[in-house]
Amino acid sequence: MARNYWETHLYTYAVALTQGDNIKPENLAGMRRKAINNGHTEAECIFVQENTKLYISNGTLDRNGFATGTADDKLARERALKISKGRFIAITQLHNDVEAFVARFTSDKGLRCFAQSLIQHGDRSVGIIIKSDGAIPREAEARELLAKVSEPKLEVAQMSTQGDMTPEQIAKQLEIKHIAEQNDHFRQQPPEDEIFGKWVCTATIHAEGPDFVFACFRAVCAYDDFTEDNDPFGSHEMGFMEVCGQKVWWKIDFYNPTYDAGSENPSSFADTRRVLTILFPSDY
Repeated sequence: MARNYWETHLYTYAVALTQGDNIKPENLAGMRRKAINNGHTEAECIFVQENTKLYISNGTLDRNGFATGTADDKLARERALKISKGRFIAITQLHNDVEAFVARFTSDKGLRCFAQSLIQHGDRSVGIIIKSDGAIPREAEARELLAKVSEPKLEVAQMSTQGDMTPEQIAKQLEIKHIAEQNDHFRQQPPEDEIFGKWVCTATIHAEGPDFVFACFRAVCAYDDFTEDNDPFGSHEMGFMEVCGQKVWWKIDFYNPTYDAGSENPSSFADTRRVLTILFPSDY
């Protein structure tokens, strides 16, 4: 039986957002994690942050108030979720007479390879035009579809494309970008619990003492020196740095939720537990 929106963890998170300094940041973060762990997406949490009163008043998760989930949007919705489940906001039909939809996302990260079909919703969100069969149209067809719509806020974005790519190549590229973003999120702050993974350091790092370990933690969080040479696949899984005059590495490995085997789906938070290891090169 479906629950009312005011009975969900997302609603609890929304109400907490209205309490200002009465709610400790760590408690607020815990409510957000609980909402995500109970089926809500990162995009939904971001929407609630930006539109707290709107969500509390009527439970909408759609910025423009359009009806979502029409009978004909199944294949388009499935395609949108494959592109980026974590940043997906909603899907709306372009027009009653147009067999195409706009799948909207919180940002254009990982979407630029779809530049021929990428649109801008005013200054608020971005989206991809997806036809009712799940196909993504080329630029000429996308413009024809948009020409049938009177809403002036929808414009084909002028971005550089990456040439013709097969659906498999596009899917793989998007998966790598999604994993990289998840890795960055996990790495930029040591986890308070082990919901999404844990940080560890080798015995030789630990033997340098707590000040050195904390310096390593700070360096890992601030690391942003990814290049084509040290990160050829763009997955942000490993870093090389200098801490207190010593060369230090960090690496992220992907496990299943019980940590007894590798993750079969590294791009899924639900199916993956990350382990970030801080080590000396000699430990590798």
